Amino acid sequence: MSAALEGLGKRGQNIIPVFISVDPERDTPEVLEEYIERFSPRIVGLIGSEPQLQPRFEGVSCLSTAACSQWFRLSR
Repeated sequence: MSAALEGLGKRGQNIIPVFISVDPERDTPEVLEEYIERFSPRIVGLIGSEPQLQPRFEGVSCLSTAACSQWFRLSR
């Protein structure tokens, strides 16, 4: 992610990357912050229940946490 942002140069200055957790039970705010810090300080992390996050899914290809979970296999 950080390489992609850097590669865009000035064209990427207005991009705000968003990481939406698909495992809010495990991804506490502290865990999410530690994870996204590894990539770029520009990334915004979101966690919450599906009803809380549903408005954020509008206009992106992932329409629900259930749909996202199909892309990402979670192991506990």
